[in-house]
Amino acid sequence: MKHLFLSFAALSVVALSGSAQCSPDDFDFMGTPFGISPDPQVGETFVDGNLGQPYSETIHVVIPASLADVPGSPVTSDLDSVII
Repeated sequence: MKHLFLSFAALSVVALSGSAQCSPDDFDFMGTPFGISPDPQVGETFVDGNLGQPYSETIHVVIPASLADVPGSPVTSDLDSVII
């Protein structure tokens, strides 16, 4: 019985962790190499929050996969990390 319970618990953890990952298909930047949403430069803002109430907001960020997509970059190798 212990093994059945542990197997079920492990399967549940694996199933739930897979659904918590980000999906690149959940927001469309229409092919641009750079982007952020909500973008304050075009008037987008975060949803107003209320004091003492739970709050969450999703920030979508797209960065280029290659340095060739960065304007003025003399290097054309792959981009391995970005500091925000």
